[in-house]
Amino acid sequence: MHMIIVNRTGESITGSINMIPFGIRYSEAKYNQLVELRIQAEQIETVAELKELIAQAEVLTKEDLKGAIEHACPFIFVDEEKGKFYLKMSNGKASSRPLPTEIAERIITSVEKKIDPLPLIKSCIRFMRCPVYSDVKFIRFGKYIGYEYLNQQFRDELIKKGLSSEVATERATVPQTPITQEGLIDTYKVSEELFEKFDAATGEKKPRYTPLHDEDTGEVVDAGLPKEVEDRVFYPAVMGLTNGDAFMCENIMNGTKKLGHLIRVGHVHYLESEDQVNCDDNNSCLPGLHVGNLDYIRTYQTGKRVTHNCFIDPMDIRAITNGGDGALRVLRYFVHSSKVGDNRGIYHSSRYAAYTDERWDQLRDEAIANAELKQAEISGDITALEELGLTFDKSSIKVEIDTTIAQPSKKK
Repeated sequence: MHMIIVNRTGESITGSINMIPFGIRYSEAKYNQLVELRIQAEQIETVAELKELIAQAEVLTKEDLKGAIEHACPFIFVDEEKGKFYLKMSNGKASSRPLPTEIAERIITSVEKKIDPLPLIKSCIRFMRCPVYSDVKFIRFGKYIGYEYLNQQFRDELIKKGLSSEVATERATVPQTPITQEGLIDTYKVSEELFEKFDAATGEKKPRYTPLHDEDTGEVVDAGLPKEVEDRVFYPAVMGLTNGDAFMCENIMNGTKKLGHLIRVGHVHYLESEDQVNCDDNNSCLPGLHVGNLDYIRTYQTGKRVTHNCFIDPMDIRAITNGGDGALRVLRYFVHSSKVGDNRGIYHSSRYAAYTDERWDQLRDEAIANAELKQAEISGDITALEELGLTFDKSSIKVEIDTTIAQPSKKK
């Protein structure tokens, strides 16, 4: 049996040593050295000689942190002296805006655990395109998507199955804000269900659904609710049917829309003006559409209220309140499912994101340019803009900041 296996896969050297897999950046010199060690390993006759060759191979397959990160994330630049991570533009120049420490630490953990860090990076790129970007908001965003949640019930079940308390706790601890492959974040919205409607001809209020009664006792045996949650209607739990600005509720499948205060699964919900969202991170209960993580919604999950799952493009975030454990105030969100029923349709995050991975070079350039510009407007420091070949005058920036990234496709 070969104790050293070496292959080249694209821009990587892969293989295994003593059946332990490895993967490092390709370099011709290192590849040739490993191949030579493999050839020698096939010809030696003593265990001592084999151990010596394996030790040499192991040294060659150990990659420094900078190399490992930049290999896993080709458009990340690691400044070892400063201990900072930066996004690189397609021309190779690095942004002057470092990624938040929380993001950098998660990238390190992902690479160490062989987890793809690209969704996390894409989420940052989307946030950097936010019209109200600032370095302070970026730090808040990094903290927000890093919050975790311990599922106590699941933890207890794992302990009953024989796992140690430490292992069970680790497995039952999950991100509060999952990130999709496209870099969208998955959050929650709490609502009330609307059980009444008005007769189109008379304007008379009547039950929205017809319950089924037992013919002998008169008891309700079936509430008459639709089988699929898309056919049910909801409204914001706190603001109700009349308070706050009306928002658009648009069907992602056929493009039909209605202005009001209604929430439906399979619909994108958005305010028509930026002026309708307050961007102050330091205060709560201000205008805007409100969504949040598990810690936030727990306060509102009372009685018969309903919890929905929502996709958020980070570019649509305008405020991250209470240091990150409060509401997100957003311009737009998409309800893809609900806790109270089954879907009729499947709403892939890729459909809502409406962008393909082939465009990420362009999106990254736009994101970096936008972040540099916004921070320059705040600080008045144009040095970073000049180094990237940009100018302070927004109208002369060479990339177009596209504000329609989160609009869903209108194709059926």
